[in-house]
Amino acid sequence: MGAVKAILANRQNEFKGNEAILAPENIFSMLAYDLQNTYHAYLMGTHLSKATKFKPMLSEKANEYAYHFIDNMENTVPTLEKFGIAKYYLNNFFYEVTESGSLIFSYIDYYLVTPSKAGQILGVERQTINKYKHLGLETLDTDKHNKIPKDALILWKDPIWATRLQGIGQKFKHREQSLTDYLAELYEELYQIKTKHVAPLEEVYKDIINGEVEADESIYFFEYDNWKNILEEIEYVEGKLNSEHK
Repeated sequence: MGAVKAILANRQNEFKGNEAILAPENIFSMLAYDLQNTYHAYLMGTHLSKATKFKPMLSEKANEYAYHFIDNMENTVPTLEKFGIAKYYLNNFFYEVTESGSLIFSYIDYYLVTPSKAGQILGVERQTINKYKHLGLETLDTDKHNKIPKDALILWKDPIWATRLQGIGQKFKHREQSLTDYLAELYEELYQIKTKHVAPLEEVYKDIINGEVEADESIYFFEYDNWKNILEEIEYVEGKLNSEHK
């Protein structure tokens, strides 16, 4: 990992004339190798989908996720929780350095559990596990009964990490959609929020918008945050669609 950190830290200077070493696919390969080497008791391999297309350069966001990955891997005793966190940062790094495609992990059989067992671990019904799968709980596309990795369940118990896993899961899901389908889904989410209130949302959230109440002190904190993110995403997607039609 020290070598990868050195490459990232000195990418603007030390490697001029040998930029190939800075190619996103090369950095990704180094990180994936370290994950495999550290957690070989659970992880058989890390594969890329056929649709994978790497970007030509590392972004600052990708660089940030790579550092998070390295910090998580260095100087710590390997645990299932650390394994799940490392996968989360590697997934985010992969998302930032690719234009398309997905990351596929393959595991030793005994490391996976059935949806029924997952429900027991999380204390929910199997139908809820199916709902979690659509929200972003890692579930292998296989005919075998055992298909959910244990680290994913450990992180899913933590509301903060469950939210983060859902976030990266939705990013990959939306990337596979057409922009028009994604936009329609965003408007549907916006409609679902609007139907909870009689008054316009700007009126419901006016104390937060006007700065009279701190957002995290309001009973509408999570709803307001979601509403704001949806509006920003709608503006971004509509901007991309407009630019494509020019």
